[in-house]
Amino acid sequence: MGSMKILMVLFAALLVFGCLQPEGPANETPVENDTNESGETDETGIDLHGFCGWSTNGSCNESADCMVGGCSGQVCHSDSGEAPVTTCEWRDCYDADAYNVTCGCVQGECRWH
Repeated sequence: MGSMKILMVLFAALLVFGCLQPEGPANETPVENDTNESGETDETGIDLHGFCGWSTNGSCNESADCMVGGCSGQVCHSDSGEAPVTTCEWRDCYDADAYNVTCGCVQGECRWH
C-alpha cells in the first residue's frame, strides 16, 4: 500500500515536471521584443503596448491557421505545429483583450498583432 502511494507521487511528479518547458524557447519570439524602449515598432510595424505573450512564428496563409495556446492563453501558434506547453501562471500582461491584440497571420507567421 505504501509503495503504491510512492509510485503514484513519482508518476505525478514526472508528468508535471517532465512536460513543462520554459516559456519562450529560443526559436520563439517574446512579444515584448516587438516594441523597443523608445516605443518604435519593429519591422512588421506592430506595437503591442506592453502585452507580454509570445509567438511561435509558425507558418500560416491566413489568420484562421493560427490559434491561442498555453495554459494562460499567452502563446500565438500555428494550428499545424505542435501545441506549446507552458507553466500555469497568470500575468496581467497576458490579457489579449485588455491590450486589444489578437493572434493571427502576419507576413506568413502566426503572431500577436
